Amino acid sequence: MCTPDAPASRVRHAFLEHFGAEPSLLVRAPGRVNLIGEFTDFNDGYCLPCAIDRETVVAARSRQDDQVHVVAVDAGGSPDRFDLSHAID
Repeated sequence: MCTPDAPASRVRHAFLEHFGAEPSLLVRAPGRVNLIGEFTDFNDGYCLPCAIDRETVVAARSRQDDQVHVVAVDAGGSPDRFDLSHAID
């Protein structure tokens, strides 16, 4: 279970506050760095990914149109939107 100040709890709360409904999906990806390198072909087949104390959390729910609405909780909660039926600049 998430603590109230955990990133997943903050993201879920921000989604509920901004969009007025619970997200249908809440996913988390742990942070990592590659200490030796990204490309194994440049490192004789070796790389060393290591976990770090950062993570990315995304809350989402489907819409019935081509609109995508996003809010970056860790960037001041500034909203943005774009339409999938148009080219993204």
